[in-house]
Amino acid sequence: MDSVIDAAPAGSAGGSLSPEEERLTMRQVAWRIVPFLMLTYWFPKECRGRIVAVFMVSIPVSGFLGPPISEALLGTDGWLGFHGWRWLFVLEASPAVLLGLAAFAALPDGPAGARWLAPHRRAWLARRLEDDRASSQGTAPKLSVWRVMTTATCWRPP
Repeated sequence: MDSVIDAAPAGSAGGSLSPEEERLTMRQVAWRIVPFLMLTYWFPKECRGRIVAVFMVSIPVSGFLGPPISEALLGTDGWLGFHGWRWLFVLEASPAVLLGLAAFAALPDGPAGARWLAPHRRAWLARRLEDDRASSQGTAPKLSVWRVMTTATCWRPP
């Protein structure tokens, strides 16, 4: 929800978004949803809570460890003729970019295509995930957006 609020112009009439702002909002929402969607492709239901917890704990851990590392990198002013802020960008961005490219190249869409899993584990995991999908089919009622937004539990404070 904060993505929509962030993308909304300060003085817009009626809160409508321009096409550029809508695209920006959708990209921001996708970056928050996609990691959790990807977890459903690889982890059965009973394991997913722990994996999401590890993922969520990594956010404050990176906030705790990141600033001292950044401070040290900013202190490298003058190495090989580069300012410290340039080293900061290069040395902090390089692992993320390289890992992202490696994950894109090496990770299949699901366990059925994972060559690095033993065949019996690959089959077991694919079967478990398929059982999870089959058991969750039809469990949630189909509701319209209007019905969801007018439900009292949607607006009740936690």
